Amino acid sequence: MLGALSSACGGVAADSERTEPTTSTPGSPGSNGPTSDPSRAENLDSAIPTITSQSRRSEQPTSQTGSSRARAGTAPAASRRAATGEQVTAVGDSVMVATAPNLEALLPGIAIDAVVGRGVDDGLSALQSYADRGLLRDRVVFELGTNSPFSVDQFDQLVRTAGGRRLVVVTNHCDRCNWTVSNNAVLQRNCDVKVRCAIADWESVAQQNPQFFAGDGIHVAGGGDGAQALAELIVTALG
Repeated sequence: MLGALSSACGGVAADSERTEPTTSTPGSPGSNGPTSDPSRAENLDSAIPTITSQSRRSEQPTSQTGSSRARAGTAPAASRRAATGEQVTAVGDSVMVATAPNLEALLPGIAIDAVVGRGVDDGLSALQSYADRGLLRDRVVFELGTNSPFSVDQFDQLVRTAGGRRLVVVTNHCDRCNWTVSNNAVLQRNCDVKVRCAIADWESVAQQNPQFFAGDGIHVAGGGDGAQALAELIVTALG
């Protein structure tokens, strides 16, 4: 079941004592929009609620064999079994908050840790906390970069934390964020079969469907057509 919606904004770092699922606590309010200075990570998630899904299990992940590089919507059919929700840990920001109901409908039992205003570093800390406690599931979805730059070093840390599990990264969509192009370039250049990584190319879908978005051009309506499109993109990339 989804946790209660909160109208407050702000991200929080991972709590090393939490158990699956986490309970996200709103932090300080963010700004009303991104800065043009990519050296600062601004909260772009004004007035978007925090959602954390609940799971009935805490289970050790198992590894599976990858196939070829995959991008959602273009990947060839593989011999992998389709993902089930109980195999998936998803970590994200307010973009994932909006699509959480749709993901849970498509993948019942998925563990979603989505926090408003979260940057890449905080997302990596959350993921590491799950891994340290044996709670990181067999397939990992990482949807972050809206609120901060995403470096090659951070991507390498993500791969290490995933530890050979199937990894899906979601490209960023924010036309007015100076770091979006470089973030997506890092993901496109480094996510491949060698690290068992697939891309859910949300940026491409978003550019072709401006009707999905609210006035800020970043957030889709919770549970709406855009949220459904993103959820289906992620499920396809999971294989």
